[in-house]
Amino acid sequence: INLGKLLAEVDSINLKKQRVSLENLSLNNTQSLIVLGKTVQAKIVAQEVTKEVKAQLNNDWQVNIANVDFNNNNFRFDNFNLPVQRRGLDFGHLGISNLNVKAEDFFYSLGTISGDVKQISFRDKSGFVLNKLQTNFLYGNQGITMDKLYIETPQSRLRNSVRVSYPSLESLTRNPGAMGIEANLVNSRISLKDILTFVPLLADTDPFKRNPNAVFNINGNVSGKLADLSIPKLQLSGLSNTRINAFGRITGLPDMNKANFNITLREFKSGNRDLNGLVSRGIIPSNIRLPDNFNLIGTFNGGI
Repeated sequence: INLGKLLAEVDSINLKKQRVSLENLSLNNTQSLIVLGKTVQAKIVAQEVTKEVKAQLNNDWQVNIANVDFNNNNFRFDNFNLPVQRRGLDFGHLGISNLNVKAEDFFYSLGTISGDVKQISFRDKSGFVLNKLQTNFLYGNQGITMDKLYIETPQSRLRNSVRVSYPSLESLTRNPGAMGIEANLVNSRISLKDILTFVPLLADTDPFKRNPNAVFNINGNVSGKLADLSIPKLQLSGLSNTRINAFGRITGLPDMNKANFNITLREFKSGNRDLNGLVSRGIIPSNIRLPDNFNLIGTFNGGI
């Protein structure tokens, strides 16, 4: 660690009761590096650190910070016991530069983390850039809430609110369909390139393979359990001439083979050029020629 400036204004610290209250915490112009080598000793160190962290998490620490202000910090992490990913954001090999954080009313305890994030921005060595993250968030044992949400990258913008609920984190592995989702996106846009940053395995699938730089504008609402999703509104537009306005219900997820899509299309406007730019050759049979422009309305009720 090459420490630039660390400043903490303390209200109170009670080690016996495991309580920390800070008025201000600032960290500026700091370079930090953590490397785990690919050796037996490094694996032992990693195991010991993991056990120590888990032991600390079992304690009853509570931390309150009224104001957090981090500016121009660089952080590098390499765990050479994990393979280096060729694509996307690699959480085993991070290279974060120009990390800036401004937040208020940050609270941490074993079961709850919350705060009012005014600004988070950084650049990763993978090429991913976060221009701005702003949200009033609450993370607990049974869900995550992000209100007043605004996320901006050079290609994408997500805004409004997202809420995810679940009986417990352990239950998600046993029954992912029980996960509750309530999302409301307004005047948003999402880039396929940004999705690939977090899910690089999609790079060889349509439409990411055919048009990885496509950007779609989106307005929509989704609510319900993953196994029974209600979509009161979905408005999607992008490429040169594609526009979708629909509503419906999807049941049976996450198993796509059991999923049922009950969708009403108010409008599905597209054309030959756009669809051929999204799907691989052969998906649309060669004896079918799509019109240069078309507009569909109607309903669909069925599975894949």
